[in-house]
Amino acid sequence: MQIDIDSRSPVRWKEIAGEARRNVFAGVARACWLLGGITIVTMIMVLADGTAIGAILDGSHKFRESGAATLVLTADGQVSGNTCDLLSHTPGVRASGALRGRSEKLRTANLPSQEIDFYDGTPGIRRVLGLAKLGQSPSDITNSRLLLEKRLATRVGLRPGQQFLTNQGQASLTEVYGYPDDGRLQVLSNSAVSIQAARGWYDQCWAEFWPVPANARSIISRVVFVQNDDTKVIVTQLNSSLGRVYDGESLFLNRPTRAATLASWCLCFVLAFLIVRQRRIEFALARHLGMSRSALLIQLSVEILWWAIPFLSAVTPFLWLLDRFLVSRPDELFIAGFKIVAAGLFGAIVGILATGAVATPGRLFRLIKER
Repeated sequence: MQIDIDSRSPVRWKEIAGEARRNVFAGVARACWLLGGITIVTMIMVLADGTAIGAILDGSHKFRESGAATLVLTADGQVSGNTCDLLSHTPGVRASGALRGRSEKLRTANLPSQEIDFYDGTPGIRRVLGLAKLGQSPSDITNSRLLLEKRLATRVGLRPGQQFLTNQGQASLTEVYGYPDDGRLQVLSNSAVSIQAARGWYDQCWAEFWPVPANARSIISRVVFVQNDDTKVIVTQLNSSLGRVYDGESLFLNRPTRAATLASWCLCFVLAFLIVRQRRIEFALARHLGMSRSALLIQLSVEILWWAIPFLSAVTPFLWLLDRFLVSRPDELFIAGFKIVAAGLFGAIVGILATGAVATPGRLFRLIKER
């Protein structure tokens, strides 16, 4: 029967759609083979690229969490506390705060032999220590808070909210902060910090940058009030054990799986072409009986819709779950994975339609003879 496409003949369209549906459910369209093959190929590519991207993201997180992205400027009595706190409003600076040491050590009544380094800190130092939201303004942070390093608080038997006696009078522990022994400067590893107003002069300014700009040292140097030429300014990295910089962009662009999207397209194209090529006699016979090339391509397109839509519906939530569990924090893995899946699906569609496009009536007898 000759089938032709005519926009004025909806019955013909229905016939083509009905034939495509019958082909799918009868197995002629090889939808299960296509669906299974494309799923395996794309998921292998997604897992490979997702693992590589996840490692880069985890490395970035570890670099920041270790304090490697934090610079410490030291200039005794020459650091403007207010300027240091406001440095967090500079693009690229995630958090900043100032510190100044007290000459007298702090001792608690329940463990008087334990000498504790005592510092005054601006409200912004809480952000640097991870105790306040990064977007919170220093003016929104309550002053007169007493902070203790977490392991130190455990040794002296204190918890946040507890009142205790010290050699400087009655005190109340407000918060504890984590300061692991991972290679960072031991400035606050055995310390207490009293949060004070940002007015006046401090000894140090801590600033966390991300991503770390090339002029980071120049940016943090703005907080110094130079009184004379003898002022000594030292800028150090809080933790240099992981290197000076973490070039995540370069690692991302040069990752081994950077061609995963292209590979997904090519592999799915070849896979679909080989699977659908087994129908070449069917296609040549349809063309021999008068079916136009456009009608054949539309029939194949309708067949594709029958399995492509369920494929995307099933793989999208899978990618969302993968994004949550492949790395410790949800990031842009979903977008990267979806690009790979979309490229694989598009490659498969092109492979299927290419097989139908090359079918000609004249090839029928040659194909039968080869068969």
